[in-house]
Amino acid sequence: MFFETASDVPDPQKLSPDKKNLMVFDDLLLERQNKCEAYYIRGRHSNVDCFYLAQNYFKLPRQTIRKNANFICLFRQDLKSINHVYNDHVSSDVTKEKFRNVYKLAWEKPRVVIVDLASNKNNGKYRIGLDTFYIPNLKSLLYKNGTRTSRTDSTYYGTERVVSDRGF
Repeated sequence: MFFETASDVPDPQKLSPDKKNLMVFDDLLLERQNKCEAYYIRGRHSNVDCFYLAQNYFKLPRQTIRKNANFICLFRQDLKSINHVYNDHVSSDVTKEKFRNVYKLAWEKPRVVIVDLASNKNNGKYRIGLDTFYIPNLKSLLYKNGTRTSRTDSTYYGTERVVSDRGF
């Protein structure tokens, strides 16, 4: 089903928790956010996964949508939005300069920067595209198919590429 306005969207409590439900909010920043926020607060009780597609991270409601998201996917953004993502989710893991290097590297191609809020910084929290992980303070680089690796722990990355601060 498709809804033209946020007010047309059903309350998440009216959805069956016995079914998998997916709600995609596509750039509703000009609409009242009450219904969208309800999905981010109570949606998981009705077995709902939510995607919010927006042009501006800064304008998303901070205490509901931004704080209850599991992934932040950043395509090219303005500096204000990048600073808000950094302050909200990244600052305890990496310096602003290193984060800037991550998104500059990603947007050269262009690719997406993904911040996985359910993972820690040493286990996939930061991604460049879908196949490259950024791990802060990693002392070696692991390349696709393991062609260059000197990492001593047993973390398995399969065919993914891992870059460290040395990669910048």
